[in-house]
Amino acid sequence: MRPSNPPTSAATPSGPDSSPGSDNLLVVEGLQTYIGQFHILQGLSLAVPRGAVTVLLGRNGAGKTTTLKTITGLTPPKEGRVTFDGQDLTGQATYHIARHGIGYVPEDRGIFRELTVEENLLLAARAENRASYRRHLANCLDLFPDMQRFLRQKAGTLSGGQQQMVAISRGLMTDNKLLLIDEPSKGLAPIVIKAVMDALQKLKSQITILLVEQNFTMASTIGDYFYLIDDGHNITGGPMERLIADTELTRQYLGVGFA
Repeated sequence: MRPSNPPTSAATPSGPDSSPGSDNLLVVEGLQTYIGQFHILQGLSLAVPRGAVTVLLGRNGAGKTTTLKTITGLTPPKEGRVTFDGQDLTGQATYHIARHGIGYVPEDRGIFRELTVEENLLLAARAENRASYRRHLANCLDLFPDMQRFLRQKAGTLSGGQQQMVAISRGLMTDNKLLLIDEPSKGLAPIVIKAVMDALQKLKSQITILLVEQNFTMASTIGDYFYLIDDGHNITGGPMERLIADTELTRQYLGVGFA
């Protein structure tokens, strides 16, 4: 069941709906982010409703990954504000932001290749007690049953799909409230993409997700809401059903193959 308060289209001057009656877990407003001399995000705003999957869509180079990195403090904004669960996180260090309950699965997966899968998960669990670790691990193995087979294998020896399972699982080893996932289907075979899709569908009942995904089949199947960005600007946003029905919009901004 989808939340009753969908995000307002970010194309409107007022930006996302951050009024007291809304139930947004994350609100970003007017992000201006630079990487070196390049102005990547140019006034980007969005809202992520609690308990939903919001998908960030756009062409390569539109600013999707930079948006996630700005939220996590890896590329701090020059201007704008990031509010999470009612708290202003703007300017905080990445490790402080993570402690507020935000997990991040980067595009390159970011696993420790020389460590075993279990060691990767133990590190992600940080200082949580053994009972908590076992609870989170059991949840990950429920999502990815195959991971039981290679828990003691070095992560660098795994296939791309197996590494993606580990990367997502690391974001679930603490009691995070929000999971940012960047391109989980990238480079994966269709059968593996299906397994990742199934896992994310199960996750929807457990955690709020902000997903960057180029695979429109995955995005439209999993997503409750969407934001479409281009050249660091908001184009539009709203319920995923509206984007699915708008073949001209998907053709123009996502390519003919996605329409």
